[in-house]
Amino acid sequence: MNSPPFEFLGPYRIGEPLGRGGMGTVFSAVHEKTKQPVAVKLISDSVADESKFRRRFDAEIKSLQCLSHPGIVRIYGFGEEQGHLFYSMELVRGESLQKIVKREKQLEWQVTIDVGIQICAALKHAHDIGIIHRDLKPANLVVDEHWRIKLVDFGIAKIFGDSNTVVGSLLGTADYMAPEQATSKGITQRTDLYALGSVMYAMLAGRAPFTGKSVTQVINALQRDRPVPIDLIRPDVPDELVELIHELLEKSPEDRPPTALAVMNRLKAMKVGLERIQTVASDQGATSESSDDSLLDEDLLTDGEQPAVSVSQGRVRKGTGYDAPATSDGKTNSSGSDDLVLVSPEEPTVMSVGNVGPTRLIESLDEDAEATSHKTHFQTVPDSRSNPGVFSDSDAGGDNRWILWCKVLGMISVLVFGVVLFLWAMRVPSADELYMDALTGNTGAIQAFLQLYPNDPRYTEVEDLRVSNKLQGVLNRLKTQSQFGITELSPSEESFMNVMLDRELEPTRAAGRIENWLNVYDSGGEVDDGQLDELIFLAKREQQRLLARAPLNAVDNRAVNLLNRIRQVLDSNDPERVRKELNGIVDTFEKIDWAAPAVREARSQLEKFENAQQDAGATESEPSGNDVGQ
Repeated sequence: MNSPPFEFLGPYRIGEPLGRGGMGTVFSAVHEKTKQPVAVKLISDSVADESKFRRRFDAEIKSLQCLSHPGIVRIYGFGEEQGHLFYSMELVRGESLQKIVKREKQLEWQVTIDVGIQICAALKHAHDIGIIHRDLKPANLVVDEHWRIKLVDFGIAKIFGDSNTVVGSLLGTADYMAPEQATSKGITQRTDLYALGSVMYAMLAGRAPFTGKSVTQVINALQRDRPVPIDLIRPDVPDELVELIHELLEKSPEDRPPTALAVMNRLKAMKVGLERIQTVASDQGATSESSDDSLLDEDLLTDGEQPAVSVSQGRVRKGTGYDAPATSDGKTNSSGSDDLVLVSPEEPTVMSVGNVGPTRLIESLDEDAEATSHKTHFQTVPDSRSNPGVFSDSDAGGDNRWILWCKVLGMISVLVFGVVLFLWAMRVPSADELYMDALTGNTGAIQAFLQLYPNDPRYTEVEDLRVSNKLQGVLNRLKTQSQFGITELSPSEESFMNVMLDRELEPTRAAGRIENWLNVYDSGGEVDDGQLDELIFLAKREQQRLLARAPLNAVDNRAVNLLNRIRQVLDSNDPERVRKELNGIVDTFEKIDWAAPAVREARSQLEKFENAQQDAGATESEPSGNDVGQ
């Protein structure tokens, strides 16, 4: 890692390199004026020189600046120095989760749950404002000394054209990416949830769910194979956590949990429940240990002897506190020990033998339990097959009847539950239920809503979601073909990808570009090429949507933030600040579509402010009545 060929990048004095990857090199830096320590990422020239990259760099970095969460590394700014692109971000001290997993091999499941909760909180914040990470992996998770997690490179993959083929980063990314990222399916919030499942899998298993010697092998495996079940690798992991991780790793996004919030709530509930179980088990263990100690017979020990080994239900507990499993004949696997433990595998037996001083060897028990029970503290649970004694017929018959009734009631309960579950599964979901599922990107819910509720007032909105998902799928397919060189794109396909770039940030201009594309490829005659026919249909629908959005019927959240800032400035009663910041907003955002409402408001308030200042100046310059008289 070499230092940059210059001392400054923008306002930052560059320090030592912190890391290097396919996208570029990260340096420590300090803001020259404020002395704020930051990290600066210098984009590799091989990447930055691509025209597609430069077109989207500014817009995407601006959108990522909206992220403000303690679990996400904050992006401060970006710029260009002597033709070199860079951006600055929060400087985080710690090491990557990738290094920790590589060093520790397998982490405790309690740590995995805590890390999963933190990642979910960060993902929820980003997803709520429409940003998807797209490249979540252990290398992009920084852990501090208190095991607080920070997500880095959030959404940066989108700047690189949704590309996972950046030199040096492909294999690491492919290990954790979702199946739909290598196909024509659209990227959704559930893409990040798949990556979350891969990260948690790696923390427990010591490796990603799918690995291979080449990218092709990894992609084929994640699309075709199922991961090795966690509980086969780590039998100590609770079933609830195993089930959740494998749900996150489902091939189809519809089969995964719907949101990061849903996953976080399940992890929190899981943590509380498992901690409660551990507490109860610990309390019961302490009680059992106390009971075991009370069973030691001091009469078996010679003067000065101390009990060295106690046995309880087939487990050996030595004085050091180490638990060693007992064999079927009651002997431990330890060699060279003078201890001999006899355990009946069929009956719950508790006994203790000491070996300090002269060894007492108990080889057998007298068949007359009554005669020896006061010496050995031997206790046996009565066998129902033996002679029960007086009142045996009435007591046994009553117990059997109760058991029989309990079984019958249990079977009835299972049957009723099965019927209810079947009826619930067969019911037709309501329009509201399908609509909410459709908003999460559930393609099954979208199709069901359109088929079942064609007269619902939200039909057009859901139909737009279907077309939008279809469009995103086609774009992902074209990008994959272009990046992996599967098949060469036709001129219509490559130009279609170009006109769809940045359409959300500049809807009006994008609609114009789409119109020009349609003028070339939509001749109005019959189209024999089915793929081109599909592109024309999607282009027309997207153009209609962009034109409908152009007047900004709904104000963008970023514009709302600017409007709030304008109100704060006006409330400051500082004329110089009002003039300065209003002019700054107009100059900075006047060419950005989503900021149009804020720019109009800033101009209006600036005009009012200037008029008020002129009126105030005119009033002060007019002489008073007394002055005229004099």
